[in-house]
Amino acid sequence: VNTTVSGIPLHWPDGKAQFAISPSVPPGFRGAIGTGLATWDALSQLQYTNGGLTGTDTWGGNPDSVNNMVWISTNWEGITGADSNVIAVTRVRYNTLNGELSDADIGFDAEYFTWDMSNDTSSANMNVQNVTTHEAGHFSGLGDIYDPNQFGYVSYMGSGNREVTMFGYIKNGEFKKIDLELPDSTG
Repeated sequence: VNTTVSGIPLHWPDGKAQFAISPSVPPGFRGAIGTGLATWDALSQLQYTNGGLTGTDTWGGNPDSVNNMVWISTNWEGITGADSNVIAVTRVRYNTLNGELSDADIGFDAEYFTWDMSNDTSSANMNVQNVTTHEAGHFSGLGDIYDPNQFGYVSYMGSGNREVTMFGYIKNGEFKKIDLELPDSTG
């Protein structure tokens, strides 16, 4: 769980947030993005609503209270500051005093990765719903989880985390992370 410096978990006020989908997202993938966020909405403490299409392709930048899902097909590193091997990035803004989230945008790397909605584990593409469900965990205030001997691992994470939705690595053709595991829903 991501927290403020004083240890307050990041969270949406009353567990409620609305997201919007940028026109940059290909129409065939918009439903899968909504479904990925709805996976977390199924938890009793969260209520995420789909605000439909937004009029902007803006990811990050100054907080605008539009929780935008954006397809980034050019200048990935310049826009997100992330390396070309990063599949997607969620940028969150929150009140440092109380931990309330105020703005979160998810950017999908369409410059260096190809995408589909296939459940074929031999696919060379990234599964949109799988990646969205993982990123929606960040949208919800959670961080990545790792296994021992991996960068970012902290001992309280335990081991055997590869099947957890918030596991920090996603493979081509992976679609397992469309459902939440106990560590995800507990977080």
